[in-house]
Amino acid sequence: MNQKQTREGGSRSWAEQLQQIIKRRRMSVFMIIGAFLILLILYNVGNFIFLNQMANQMETELGNRLNSIAKLSASIVENEFPESFSPTMKNRLSLSVIKGELQNIRKQHQLEGLFIIDRNFNTVLDSYQNFELDITRTYLKNDAPWIERTWQGIPSTGPLHTFQGQKFKSAYAPVHNISGEVIGVLVAEANAYFFVLLDRYFNTYFLLAVVSAGIFILFTTFLIYALRLLIQTQKKLGDTERLAMMGHMSAVLAHEIRNPLGIIRGTADILRSRYQDQNKPDPMFAYIPDEVNRLNKLVNNFLILSRDTKLNVEKHNISALIEETIGKMRTDENRDQVQIQTQVDSIPPFYFDADTIQQVIMNLVRNSQQALESHGSISIKARMAEKRRKKFVQISVTDNGAGIEGNLQTVFEPFYTTKSSGSGLGMAVAKKIVESHGGWIEISSRWGKGTTVTFYIQIVHSIEE
Repeated sequence: MNQKQTREGGSRSWAEQLQQIIKRRRMSVFMIIGAFLILLILYNVGNFIFLNQMANQMETELGNRLNSIAKLSASIVENEFPESFSPTMKNRLSLSVIKGELQNIRKQHQLEGLFIIDRNFNTVLDSYQNFELDITRTYLKNDAPWIERTWQGIPSTGPLHTFQGQKFKSAYAPVHNISGEVIGVLVAEANAYFFVLLDRYFNTYFLLAVVSAGIFILFTTFLIYALRLLIQTQKKLGDTERLAMMGHMSAVLAHEIRNPLGIIRGTADILRSRYQDQNKPDPMFAYIPDEVNRLNKLVNNFLILSRDTKLNVEKHNISALIEETIGKMRTDENRDQVQIQTQVDSIPPFYFDADTIQQVIMNLVRNSQQALESHGSISIKARMAEKRRKKFVQISVTDNGAGIEGNLQTVFEPFYTTKSSGSGLGMAVAKKIVESHGGWIEISSRWGKGTTVTFYIQIVHSIEE
């Protein structure tokens, strides 16, 4: 619709100043959200690292404790100089003493188990009095690498295991005979019950992480919503200030211009009736009334922008109105160069102000005609649409002109124009009229491809609505 945007003078428009304010507000909100997110991440990561370090430290301490107990118990066993752990008459007393010592150590250190195994993982000596021997402890095969290392004479500590919901840890110490040969592996087992409590802490941590993420989402949503309300309020405040100024100016213009225009128009009509040859009409006599009408239209546009629009609402057929309006604008001088095509659905009559909506359509089509410079095509489409759970009539005007560059919303500013002539009020007036009908107006454009302006007016079936 418009050529490449230009701006006379070095001063920034009100819309540009508002955009700068909105940009600063948006940056502030995003910085707050970012800072809150970073703090949230640091808090959760810090908790996670702390709990992991605590778990590692506790496991290390438990391993060291079990390792010391296992080596101490193995040295006690070796002091009895057993040749083997088979219950014979010769070593029965020695094995009984060893079992008693192991039982005392197990109870003193609150261990789950303290026993000796052979290479086949069979129990050859246990601190429990009634425990059956030669029972294969198959679960120890999970620690086979550490047990094999112990058979080579090196004390080892296995990793943490979970069995039936309980966490266990085992330490292994070699048991030597008098000759220094390893004849068994002493196993010290402990129930890491405090890890259950630590798991609860982990579960609580993950729950808090989920809750904090939910709080962050709610906080972000609230800030964005508040930012949108602030932006809308700033825009409305700016519009109110601008319209108040224009209202005062329009009142002065209406008083100071309309009276002289009436006199000029009346004088022109008198001169035409007196001096124009009826057989040879002179187009010069039409110039004055045309210019008077143009100035009257300019004053009316000022009044529409500066005051609350009072609509003359009656039931009309929007489809017929569009066809009628386009028919008026298909002038002889550009009929062959600019093709105007319509695609209007059948829309039931509803209540709206026909004169103002016709003015909107004429403003949009006229802008497209000026952008095309008498070469190209214009398409007008109208159909029913449901938006925001309400029914609207959607009317779009599309041209294949040069398009618009830059911020498209500036076309709705009063007095904004890229043409050498014109008041720059057409799009602003169209926006005001559409909004007074409970609708809104949108614009999209691609440079070198064309522009589409779409506006929506609410379908009202009764005046009370």
